[in-house]
Amino acid sequence: MGLGALAAAQAQTYTVPPGTTELTVTLTGAGGGGGGSDASGPGGTGGPGASLTVSIPVNPGDVVTYTEGAAGAGGATWLNPSAGMAGGAGGAGSGGGGKGGDAPLANLSTNPPDPGSASGGGGGGGGATSITVNGLTARAGGGGGGGGGSWNQGGGAGTPGAAAVGGTAACATPGVGADGAAGTGTRAAQLNNGGGGGGGGGGGYMGAEGAPGEAGFDGNTQSTPGGAGGSCYSTGMTLVTSAPAGGGAGGAGAAGSNGTNTPGGIDGTAGTVTFTPNLVVVPPVLAPGDGTITVTPNLPPSITAADVTNYTLTCTAPAPAAAAVIANPTGLPLTVSGLTNGAAYDCTLQAHLTDGRTTLPQTDTATPMAAPLPVVSPVLMPGDAQIVIRPPATLPPGINAADVVDYVAVCTPTPPTPIPNPVTLPYTMTGLTNGTPYSCTLQINLTGGRTTPVGPAVTATPTATAVAVPTVGEWGLLLMSLGLAGFAARGLRKGRAS
Repeated sequence: MGLGALAAAQAQTYTVPPGTTELTVTLTGAGGGGGGSDASGPGGTGGPGASLTVSIPVNPGDVVTYTEGAAGAGGATWLNPSAGMAGGAGGAGSGGGGKGGDAPLANLSTNPPDPGSASGGGGGGGGATSITVNGLTARAGGGGGGGGGSWNQGGGAGTPGAAAVGGTAACATPGVGADGAAGTGTRAAQLNNGGGGGGGGGGGYMGAEGAPGEAGFDGNTQSTPGGAGGSCYSTGMTLVTSAPAGGGAGGAGAAGSNGTNTPGGIDGTAGTVTFTPNLVVVPPVLAPGDGTITVTPNLPPSITAADVTNYTLTCTAPAPAAAAVIANPTGLPLTVSGLTNGAAYDCTLQAHLTDGRTTLPQTDTATPMAAPLPVVSPVLMPGDAQIVIRPPATLPPGINAADVVDYVAVCTPTPPTPIPNPVTLPYTMTGLTNGTPYSCTLQINLTGGRTTPVGPAVTATPTATAVAVPTVGEWGLLLMSLGLAGFAARGLRKGRAS
């Protein structure tokens, strides 16, 4: 319970953390204080403040200024004998609440004030809660204070906060709730004109301040509560929810005092601001390989590498695919190995930031595949009505001699004796037509059931073996040689005869 002003609301700041491009903020206005009581006249309950939730586009490092509304104080309760009873103080805020109306002693027309004529003071209005960032404002109005009790007349219950209004320029300017009306403190003849003070109005924005509560009248008229302050948000913000009575609770009104030492009205509940930074996701970039997937993070502009402590990564695929073994938390990039080629793996990534937050999970899919095998072409050696097919002199990278099982050779036109595929090389095609070009392709059958793709065709033409035919010059030399041999023989015979 309190009669004086509650602690003043202080402006505070909040800095948008890394990885945040949208901020969700919930604001609650403060509740009004409960009214004080009179004999057989309980005080009215304070009205609750409003609440609203908005989402706001922001950037990391933006500074949000916010003020949480203070609660309205409860009004004082009548004691006999006593002085007049004070209304509760309005709650400070970005749009403060109005003070509850006092309940002064009533006066006889010719006598000094009657010490037993005071009533309950009205409760103070709750203060408004606000935030401002990048020229945008949201404000949650405070609840109205409860009316003070009058003799044989209870005080009215405080008005709850109002639903939020969007797009009004007036939202940028706070509005202070009006003070509740005081009891008259006069007496005409024997009619006691004393009464409970009206509740103070809740804080709001310009043009939507809480109205003052009217004073009560002993034995005749109930005091009225203060009106609620208005709630609003700027264009550029998106309203998520709005609840007129969702803010700080109003304070309970005091029970009828009957001149005893009864507590006064209870203070309302202060307003609050709750920030929820909506983290962006960090998508994984997946590069599949032969039994592997390499994962790198795709950091958005709002998250730098220095903002990240480490990552949690999971990669899963339906059975019977090999499970991915990842030691989390992990650094990235990371190559996950031992995976099953041809199986689709769902990889989910979360980034752990230096401020202790973790991004929402983001999943992408990749399928490891064996590296494509290289192509090869045969070596063709043409002869007379034949072609010898040989493997390439040097195997391409990625294929070792120990991996080779046999070959598949296909030639066009088809030789008279078809090639017995799969075939061991070298292999000789015979019975071919000399002068006819033959185009041949080659594939290598490898261990593990793998086969290289069909490579480029190579062409060769079988040709008959040439027979050496002497030329005219050669015949002349031959005849001359024979003639000389004949003369030599004749001379030899003559020599023997003589």
